[in-house]
Amino acid sequence: MIIVSYDISDDKLRTNFAKYLSKFGHRIQYSVFEIDNSTRILDNIISDLKNKYEKRFSQEDSVMIFKLSSSCEVLRFGYAKNDEKILLLLHNANMGFDKVLFRGYSIKYEKIHK
Repeated sequence: MIIVSYDISDDKLRTNFAKYLSKFGHRIQYSVFEIDNSTRILDNIISDLKNKYEKRFSQEDSVMIFKLSSSCEVLRFGYAKNDEKILLLLHNANMGFDKVLFRGYSIKYEKIHK
């Protein structure tokens, strides 16, 4: 799991950066994203930070990237507990599948048993 946390003072730059991160994962707090665990994605983010965003940062701005191993334990409290549950279930009898959306970004298809 990769966590990206940011504190960017410029509204336009902050919004642009959040939209950029949303291409790779989902927001778990206002300025915190969980990113798909991929070396290629992480390399792209770091490259874009260095080449596109960092030169536009003020002295007060910061971005922190946490690379968490699979052995890390994530404890969730309050509303965050809902991230572990199914958020959406779609059923299409004509197509013969159920579509389940997990944690905002993973999709699983299962055949309907008749």
